[in-house]
Amino acid sequence: MSSFLYRMIPGAPDEAAGAILNSAVRMTGLGCWTCDVATGKGTLSPEAARIFGFEGQASLVAFATWLRHVHPDDRIMLPNIEQQVRAGQRTFSFEYRFTTPEGVEKRLKSDGEVIVNDRGELLALAGTVLDLTEHATRREVPLAVSGLVRTPSQLETAHEWFWEQDRDFRFTGWSGSAHLGAPPARLIGFRRWELPYAVPLRSTWQEHVEALQRHQPFREFEYRLGLGPRAFYVSTSGVPVFDSEGQFLGYRGTALDITRRIRAEEQARQRKLLLEHASRLGHLGAWSLRLPDMEATWSDESRSILGCGSDDTLSWFDVLRLLEGPAQVELRGAVLDCIARGTRFSIETRAQTLRGKQVWLRIMGEPEPALMGPVRRLLGAIQDISDRKEDEERLSEARERLTATLESITEGFFTVDRQWRYTYANREAERMTHRTREELLGRLLWEIVPSFAGTRFQHEYERALRECRSVHFEELLPDTGTWMEIHAYPFSQGLAVYFQDITERKKAREALQAGEERYRMLFETSMDAILQADASGRVSAANAAACAIFSLSHEQLCSRGRQGLVAADDPRLDSLLQELEANGRAVTQLTMVRGDGSRFEAEVSAAQYRASDGRSYTSMVLRDISERLRQQAEIVLLNKSLSARVKLRTAELESANAELKSFAHSLAHDVRAPLAVIEGFGSRLQACLPDQDSRARHYLARMREAAHRLQTYVEALLSQARISQAELQPSLVDLSALAEAILAELREREPHRQVRTFVEPGLIARGDATLLRIALENLLGNSWKYTGRRPHAEICFSAERQPDGSCAYCVSDNGAGFSMACAHKLFGTFQRLHTHSEFPGTGIGLANVRRIVARHRGRIWAEAAEDRGARFCFTLELGTAPLAASSTRTPKSD
Repeated sequence: MSSFLYRMIPGAPDEAAGAILNSAVRMTGLGCWTCDVATGKGTLSPEAARIFGFEGQASLVAFATWLRHVHPDDRIMLPNIEQQVRAGQRTFSFEYRFTTPEGVEKRLKSDGEVIVNDRGELLALAGTVLDLTEHATRREVPLAVSGLVRTPSQLETAHEWFWEQDRDFRFTGWSGSAHLGAPPARLIGFRRWELPYAVPLRSTWQEHVEALQRHQPFREFEYRLGLGPRAFYVSTSGVPVFDSEGQFLGYRGTALDITRRIRAEEQARQRKLLLEHASRLGHLGAWSLRLPDMEATWSDESRSILGCGSDDTLSWFDVLRLLEGPAQVELRGAVLDCIARGTRFSIETRAQTLRGKQVWLRIMGEPEPALMGPVRRLLGAIQDISDRKEDEERLSEARERLTATLESITEGFFTVDRQWRYTYANREAERMTHRTREELLGRLLWEIVPSFAGTRFQHEYERALRECRSVHFEELLPDTGTWMEIHAYPFSQGLAVYFQDITERKKAREALQAGEERYRMLFETSMDAILQADASGRVSAANAAACAIFSLSHEQLCSRGRQGLVAADDPRLDSLLQELEANGRAVTQLTMVRGDGSRFEAEVSAAQYRASDGRSYTSMVLRDISERLRQQAEIVLLNKSLSARVKLRTAELESANAELKSFAHSLAHDVRAPLAVIEGFGSRLQACLPDQDSRARHYLARMREAAHRLQTYVEALLSQARISQAELQPSLVDLSALAEAILAELREREPHRQVRTFVEPGLIARGDATLLRIALENLLGNSWKYTGRRPHAEICFSAERQPDGSCAYCVSDNGAGFSMACAHKLFGTFQRLHTHSEFPGTGIGLANVRRIVARHRGRIWAEAAEDRGARFCFTLELGTAPLAASSTRTPKSD
């Protein structure tokens, strides 16, 4: 490398140190060059200027100027070389056709090396240029292996070493400016695989030997020589040599020291591996954006962050759509500024990954320095900062919670620095000091509360700071008569003070003391016996009533203990103790033993409590109930005799009811015959009367009507009896089908009427089919009857869910209706709300409906208004019907 290169490279030797190397390079016909990546300006040596045809011009030549003279077909290879260099490759080689400014076409070869700084940033490119025009046009003359003169001009390309081998593949000649770890003479007579520690890099010696034995040319066969840090790497290419008769003579070729490239590649791999580890551990991915087609390339970690698989297509616009709307606009603007002005950018935004996960992303980018023309690519990184954002949000929330807590507590809180100046005060501190926060902050504590000076408040505060320990005390403010409880906590910047008004607490303590005094008086004056015992059953206290009921002194009661006061054969004590342990309280009866050995029954109420010493105690209240038990026994005897009398009376009532039922049946059947006679003879008599006797005919018609009505009442009484006595036979009943059948029968009776009906389908209930038909016949018959005077009558049967979850079946109409003031008479026997002349009937149908619903453990009610229709609803507790999802049955009209 020429000495002028050293002037371009920081830290290189001076010109004198490179003089010899400069002469050697000039003798070999090599030209030297450098190119500054940032400016795109190149520097040429005189030999390089001659080769490029730039003699007489300034030695500083722009890269764009040189590029214009490169053949267009070869120019397209330059971006690939640039990409390899930026990917970490430290050396490169480029053969190309070049036209000088004078129009002379040449074939040139440039070898280069990347120059970086300590941080690995690309600074410049430096290398050599060799004119291959003569070698490319000259016909190659075969060499003899036996010692013919060999010149570099006879080879295809220029390399560092030239070599020849005989037909046994042993080296017979070696020339070049460098060495392979030993003088070239020591290599003569050895095969390539016999050299010290020779190891192929990408194949095996066996494959190489087989290719040689087949007399095949080989190119760029790479292998290692030596071990450890002194090892070096060689890339060799060779062609077989034949004589004029086609006899194989051996091989000749070139060798190139690629140690620097291999080690640079290894360093690049190590750096890439470290970068991948750092990227994965730091949730940091890389990306690049090629311009102007906006083709994006994403690292594996970037794809992982964005929720994209390694084989999935991910464009730049796909990523843009993952961001929030404002962030999309911001990122587009940042990319445009980066392209136009070369500025870096960094954006933090929320995003939703392709897998639907909400994350926080940091997107960074900068332009890649271009060797030629405008910026062609942006390089950047993408980082998942969700954890940091979550930590920041949690820290912010914690600060907000702390502030909110301090502001919402009902006690005062303030902090002072070590000069006793207020640094914080909450709302309660403002209220208690009657100063605003702005008035407090920065002011001295003793200035705001001068009454603290020289008191216990000042002494304790100073002790907390001096000893670096918290203090707690209660003190009276003499100027206000307020008791304050103080907690003071020292910290590095000063003192945090928590204080509260405990005047009410003081009063509560006094009230507690008064309460304890009242309890003591109650304990001593109670007429019930009160005992207190510890967990072992030892009696610790007993009142005067306990001493009287047991006929023992206080000391005797305490010495006996709980076991000595309860009869030994009473098993209820264990149950009492178990319930007391489980629930903390228990009530039972126990047989107690007095001091003289006599027994008595006592009602015992016990409760556990924990004293201030942490131990559990039991308090028991006893009451002698012997007299009450005696009275209860007498009451039991009276109840037994009363029960016998009730049974006797019940039997008598049942017998009377049976006789009454029999009488009703007999009466109904016995009345039928006379009524039939009256009806029959009345009909014959009416036929015999002359038409002129209108008065007699009127009386006879009223008589027959009364008989017919009495006959109807008798039939109603019989039906009521049948309903009350019939045994229920529950089954699933299709109420919708029953209602349809009943309405059809009503239409057949009065085909001239126009009635619009609706029956909700699918209403199934569990009950007695016969009784439920009777109920529906009465309800639908009433609706049919009371809509008789409506020109557009409507009757509906449906179901609806009640608030308690039950199902109600409803029959509604737009008939005559009734006043709700008379609704209490609806379901009574022979109760009617309309006259017989208006609407005929017996007044027993609704009573039968109520009995049927009652036998099904349901209920019935009515809603109506005069001349606005009526609505009767009932429930059946024997079974519920599913409400129809939709009413598909349409109303019918006749």
